[in-house]
Amino acid sequence: MNPTHCFVLLSVVLGCPGALAETIYLRDQLGSLEVDHIAFETGGVRLINHDLISDPDQLPDESDDSLVPDPDEPAPSGEDSPSGSSPEAEMPAPVRGRLLAWDQVRSIEGIEDPVLAAEWARWQPVATDLWRARSRLQRGDRTLSAPLFERHFGLFASDLNGSEMGLIVAEGLLRSRLRSGAIEALLPAALETVRLRRAGFSTDRYQEMPPVLDEQLWLVPRLAPIPTQGNLDSKSMRSLLDRWLGSPDPVVAEIARAYARMHDPPDFLAEGIPAKSTNLSGAALLSAAIATGASDPQQRSVARDRFQSLLRTRSAGTPLDSWRGWFMGVSGILDQDSSLDVALLELLSIPALHLHDDPALSVRAIEVCADALEKNGRIDEAAVLRQEIERLDFKVDPALLPVVLGTDTSSSDVSSEEDPR
Repeated sequence: MNPTHCFVLLSVVLGCPGALAETIYLRDQLGSLEVDHIAFETGGVRLINHDLISDPDQLPDESDDSLVPDPDEPAPSGEDSPSGSSPEAEMPAPVRGRLLAWDQVRSIEGIEDPVLAAEWARWQPVATDLWRARSRLQRGDRTLSAPLFERHFGLFASDLNGSEMGLIVAEGLLRSRLRSGAIEALLPAALETVRLRRAGFSTDRYQEMPPVLDEQLWLVPRLAPIPTQGNLDSKSMRSLLDRWLGSPDPVVAEIARAYARMHDPPDFLAEGIPAKSTNLSGAALLSAAIATGASDPQQRSVARDRFQSLLRTRSAGTPLDSWRGWFMGVSGILDQDSSLDVALLELLSIPALHLHDDPALSVRAIEVCADALEKNGRIDEAAVLRQEIERLDFKVDPALLPVVLGTDTSSSDVSSEEDPR
């Protein structure tokens, strides 16, 4: 379909005599559209025109005047109409056209229906907010874009049908907050982005920005499953992700279930170790990574083997390389009988290679190394790393290592027989 023809068609009043038309003024210098009728949906403004062509894909040329009646040609009489009906009775059926996302809609004029006018009065501030949020993010102002995306995220995430606008909001919130490293707080936006992308929705709003989603594994590489919020536990994590735990898309549900186990006590982490025959998937990689922090040394060793075997199926140099450094390093520190220096080298490879791409994980890796060195009496080396953290001046919540989470399961709602949601 020629986009120019589509724009021309939508710009023509296709209604019958006496029909009213609404004019939609667009943002980003996209001009305006004049249509027979509109409807408001969660995802934006639905354009509705009367079907004057049998095949919607066969759009007229710009020079085609077949839609303009010839003033010298008499109008057909009722006797010439099929079944003797009048022309008014043969009004073409309305056709639901494209859905304009709210961030593109600046104003609408010509609304005569008071119900529609009231709906537009309710949606116009939302449209303005979302345009501001999206345009701020596009120019790199994440601090100002995040609150606006966050204000409307719940509304669009509750739309089970989904829409391009829902994707713009979810991915916009994810991009706005990603640098903060607030992993648990970012998971709803990440899972909603995965859900909508897998449902076939796309957008061109962020095409000039680096991708945030690995669409082979359906993971956000910068959201490694590392617990950082001490006020969360097994129950609250499942409550936070409940909407996606129950997703009809099995991939989304499995990834949500894996992330929900981040705050499970270490005694239960090994239950998620994938079998040897498991193929690489986002959920399998998450489960293996989390299990590297299990309380039992033998189970940690098995989890590390599974984790590395899954990662080996991916080419080197991908963003997931930082996951290897973190989980192999932290798991090595938990093994008291292993070489501490080997584990430290794994962790310090993260800031060496990924400081620019993932500053939050890099700072956390340096902090873990400094803590381990101090615990082992290597105070001077730890001090050097602390100075590096001060130099970087990047504030981030510290990671909660399995030993910090503890092994007391008395207050946990998760049992070994239970299949966590």
